[in-house]
Amino acid sequence: MYRIQYNCTETAVLKFGRLEKLLLCSTLQDGPPPTQYIALLNNPEKKKEISSKIENELEMVEVPVREEDVEKTWNDLKTRITNIQEKDIGFTATNKKQEWITQEILDLMDDRRKQKANPIEYKRLNGIIRKKCREEKEIWMSTKCQEIEQLQAKYDTFNVHKKVKEFTHRHRKHQETILRNDNNEIILGVKAKLVRWKEYIETLFNDDRPCSPPPIDHILNEKAPAITKDEVVHAIKAQKSGKATGPDKINVEILKLIADNESRSLDLVTALFNKLYISSKIPSDWLKSTFVTLLKKPNASQCDDYRMISLMSHVLKTFLRIIHTRIYKKFENQMDNTQFGFRNGLGTREALFSLNVMTQRCRDMNVNVFACFIDYRKAFDCVNHQKMIKILRTTGVDEQDLRFISELYWHQTARDENYNGHYHKHSDLIASRIIKHNYPSFEKIRGSSQRVEKVHQQCSSSHP
Repeated sequence: MYRIQYNCTETAVLKFGRLEKLLLCSTLQDGPPPTQYIALLNNPEKKKEISSKIENELEMVEVPVREEDVEKTWNDLKTRITNIQEKDIGFTATNKKQEWITQEILDLMDDRRKQKANPIEYKRLNGIIRKKCREEKEIWMSTKCQEIEQLQAKYDTFNVHKKVKEFTHRHRKHQETILRNDNNEIILGVKAKLVRWKEYIETLFNDDRPCSPPPIDHILNEKAPAITKDEVVHAIKAQKSGKATGPDKINVEILKLIADNESRSLDLVTALFNKLYISSKIPSDWLKSTFVTLLKKPNASQCDDYRMISLMSHVLKTFLRIIHTRIYKKFENQMDNTQFGFRNGLGTREALFSLNVMTQRCRDMNVNVFACFIDYRKAFDCVNHQKMIKILRTTGVDEQDLRFISELYWHQTARDENYNGHYHKHSDLIASRIIKHNYPSFEKIRGSSQRVEKVHQQCSSSHP
């Protein structure tokens, strides 16, 4: 959120024959809050140093974790990690105009600025800065070129294109557009726009369901296997780097340091996950998320013209990936051969290729082709959770997994961030159907099983 500051100066004015001091104030707006300088972990020595500090800090956290101390243990772990991020990693420099400018160069620039009255020293520092800039720029360009070459060797054209855009600074700038209400009237003012977004989100995720999640069979609940260290390591390393943090402000790169060490800190995370898995007492940070809107098309004027993503805890993402991996294995035998999407090696490209081949064969045989395209409006956002849990239970999913999924869906909250970091004053929006945005790993669960595919036919309240 932006912070409002006041830049005040005094000036003398002549008023009614008396010299008075007048305080002149101008309102200044800071930019967005600084981001963590995660690139510092690319330095092997610094990475090793921070990794050892994390180990030393987390050794002070009590293990094993008791069920009544789950929230306390999580807050202790979160505080220790965030303190290390702030003190040892720091934040990116806000006055840095180029990516290749290092902190050493910025310090030299500060020294040069102080030597304006000394031309000889100023010239000497200026020469050092120029030399450092040339060296760092050459290193930065070489690193970027190597990354592009490695992606080309893997035939990863998507990330090659992305890296080239970053390298050439060809980014599409976000243009502030107008926002209209349901009556096609233009909404003026940030507060009125935030109110409109609040109404849209609550309408989109509204769901007529009981106040409490469906009951769980506690006899079957005890048969769920415990989470192992290997599962935690695999889930952490499967996450992508460079992603925005959630409410807990823990970066995924820090979790990867814990996974690489495989020492007591990993034992602590595994013990915490197991206690959460058994008790389903979810920390409050895991139930919160922040909606951020992205333009789907230029000249957007309606809320439907935006795509919404959710910023959530990376620790929660790790836990959800473990559950997703367990559930996905049970769906492998239930998948139909005609199921495309949400499957490894069978996506939309293969579906389009199959459709193209089938159409071409029909044309060769002079046979008519009848195609029906159905697009459900916000299909994933309008799934009835209660019926979805019933269908998942028929597929043989462990009751413990269903219990945790139900607790997430029934008790989650969200807040909407728009317009340069401003939040709605009612920050917590009770979002009953936050599916695609909050818990993306469960998209594959809903689409991978032939039975779960019936959710779109039986449980969806949307219309084509």
